[in-house]
Amino acid sequence: MTEICPRLIAFYLPQFHPIPENDAWWGPGFTEWRNVARGRPLYKGHQQPRRPADLGYYDLRLQEVQQAQADLASEHGIHGFCYYHYWFAGTRLLERPLDTVLSTGHPKLPFCVCWANENWTRRWDGLEEEVLIGQQHSPEIDRRFILDLMPTLADDRYITVDGKRLLMIYRPTRLVDCHRATDTWRDEVLKAGLGDLHLVMVQHGDDNPLQMGFDAAVEFPPHGITVSDIQHKLEGLDPEFRGGIYDYGDVADLATGRARPHHPLHRGVMLGWDNTARRGDSATIYHGATPERYRRWLQDMLHDARENGGPDEVVFINAWNEWAEGTYLEPDQTHGHQWLEATRDAVESLGGGGDRISSSETVVATALDPTTEDVNRLLKLRRRARTRQRMQTLMIRSGNFMRRPDKIAKIKKHLSAVIRNSCRKILPSRTAGKASMEPLWRSVSGSRSSGHHPVMFVGHDSHLAGSQMLLLEMLRMAKDSSLINPSLLLLGEGVLEPKYQKLANTCNIVPMLEAGMQPHDAIESAIRSAPSRPEVAICSTVACAGAAQVFRSLDIPVVHLINELPTTIKSNGWEELVVDIGSSVRRMVFVSRFSQQAFIDQFGLDESRCAIVHPGWLGNGQLQTDRDRLRNRIRKELSLPQDALIILGCGQIHPRKGVDLFVQTAAGVLSQAGTESVHFVWIGDGTVDDTRWIVHDIDALPCRDRIHLVSSKPDIQPYFEASDIYVLSSREDPYPIVCVQAMAAGLPVIAFDDVGGAPEALVDGTGVVVPFLDTGAMAQSILDLVRDDAARARMGQAARQRAEAGCSSRHHFDGILDVVATTCGVQLRESSGQ
Repeated sequence: MTEICPRLIAFYLPQFHPIPENDAWWGPGFTEWRNVARGRPLYKGHQQPRRPADLGYYDLRLQEVQQAQADLASEHGIHGFCYYHYWFAGTRLLERPLDTVLSTGHPKLPFCVCWANENWTRRWDGLEEEVLIGQQHSPEIDRRFILDLMPTLADDRYITVDGKRLLMIYRPTRLVDCHRATDTWRDEVLKAGLGDLHLVMVQHGDDNPLQMGFDAAVEFPPHGITVSDIQHKLEGLDPEFRGGIYDYGDVADLATGRARPHHPLHRGVMLGWDNTARRGDSATIYHGATPERYRRWLQDMLHDARENGGPDEVVFINAWNEWAEGTYLEPDQTHGHQWLEATRDAVESLGGGGDRISSSETVVATALDPTTEDVNRLLKLRRRARTRQRMQTLMIRSGNFMRRPDKIAKIKKHLSAVIRNSCRKILPSRTAGKASMEPLWRSVSGSRSSGHHPVMFVGHDSHLAGSQMLLLEMLRMAKDSSLINPSLLLLGEGVLEPKYQKLANTCNIVPMLEAGMQPHDAIESAIRSAPSRPEVAICSTVACAGAAQVFRSLDIPVVHLINELPTTIKSNGWEELVVDIGSSVRRMVFVSRFSQQAFIDQFGLDESRCAIVHPGWLGNGQLQTDRDRLRNRIRKELSLPQDALIILGCGQIHPRKGVDLFVQTAAGVLSQAGTESVHFVWIGDGTVDDTRWIVHDIDALPCRDRIHLVSSKPDIQPYFEASDIYVLSSREDPYPIVCVQAMAAGLPVIAFDDVGGAPEALVDGTGVVVPFLDTGAMAQSILDLVRDDAARARMGQAARQRAEAGCSSRHHFDGILDVVATTCGVQLRESSGQ
């Protein structure tokens, strides 16, 4: 996170001047102004044609035009332009505007380039198959590209990110070998004395840039955003129209509401989109774009980039002057300067003004207890800073202050830890629309449980992760129960929240925190205003400790689920929270014997107040039936031979998950004879550094073509069912759900001993447990199963039977309800006769 407002970069089309090639293809003197002027309205209220205002139908051969553009941009918060670079195996087109910038030194506005590595076709005439000039890619051509670009990269005005020159590629999949190309570019730039590159690619699908040799992806709306067509709602639509019309507001809402991917991403926005000038009655139109809607979208993206991006973050705007696409910041005769002013307003809302706390300001602790005035002062500073990480909220519990001055740092850490992680990635609230001091309970849509026992579940956020998915499964079963009336209290936001809201009355405290309310007060207010006072509360993670304390103060019994191991607790500074949970709740429920014993040893917990309930595999028993077809589909998707034997691993690319151990194991297996059809597949994403080292290790192996890194998938179950063996390479895992997920799919599982609860699941011939971090033993176990089809089938069958008999999410939920019954005296589990 950075306290500095991210820099804005607008895409710049260098098209508006004649060139010989366009004269030949489209007629003498052609520029895109010819297309722009011929636009016509296709329905009532359709703004066509678009007519420029201040700059008129300009000619980019005039240097004064470029200076005027730069002045407008810098005056309204634009840091620089990203020029489209049209380079075809040594032939450059539309190069004059950028060459003028380079040769004259003016304007001074920073810039970078995006290689638009696509074929030019007669698309505007509907003849997309007729190529006017085509792209060519080869190792030598890729080298020539970067050498030709070197004078541009060497310019002092060239935009950098973290000190590295920003180079964008529009269509990375057109490269013959992405890794070879990006390595070549980095090497040549380094040899030229220009340092490293920050290589980014335009995000067209869900490709992971890290796995393609890039450092980050760039959002490029409207690409990658799918919303419903609205042309049936418009009046006077041309009956010949055969394009698509969509609501701009729907696009903006979807773009701001979707979760960030696991890979690095630079945010992007568009002003509108209407390519009627180019495509006529086959146009794609995003109707309803206004400067105000655009400002809100841009402000959200700037906020997200500041909160979640790097310290030298950039956000892209599509575009400065795409007049024929209907997306431009330049003044027109309809809106004047309103798009530019909206841009400046969005920037100033984050980065302007003198009341922003600098990163060097600190809070000085005194030898006295924190007072109400101290807390209020800190809250006021936090609100002014508009960030929760720089100034963590103090949550003061009356009469429980630490008296020793040398412990003041622990006070801050302890009292803020409850919400630190849950609020780490909070955007301007989309939960309730606005900051509010009043709790808002959203009633469950559709039918709801008629149960008479109100139970409140608590989640620290709703991001797509293991604990949150377990909570989702529990809510599904609670909603279907005739004994439970479920509600949900959320301490943070995330992509799963809409799914939660369909299952239970839901209240998110984020709007109250945004309004400056203390977490303790926000949680208590939400509980007191719930539709029904809960008879019992179920907290889903350690990060919900603050809520557990509030429930206790209201005499509501709590069962607290512990899904972590002490290593995670220590890394987050949650040690005192564990002690508080142990003294506040009726029972702490651990996911494994291993996990429970580790907490008892580390924190001295009372074993009589602990329980163990193993989590179950997710999916509600909905396994694929046509497995052969699924196996063929997944192999085709992964570009593997149909007879490939897949050894699967999954999870975040992080040392804790042992992806390096997975690669070492793969190397040991694939070096042996008879493994030619074996492929190792890891599904998951990671940071740039972690992923780069894993790729480095894979590339150094002779078997690198049979070790595959695949981006995270929203539904991973098909990949389990299409695989043959699952390898759990984690160095630490309390009780991996992926283990029982693999068992449910009929896969033998191989795991390390002494890393967590996996050995508790792998009993009765369902898998193999090898000594801690012994990749040699793990490789040998895989080889034994690869070479013995019958043994592999028997173990897989045993794994499936055990998963179905006692490792489902239903078994997990029933186990939690049993703990509630024995410790809280509330019977929530339905008998078999009900």
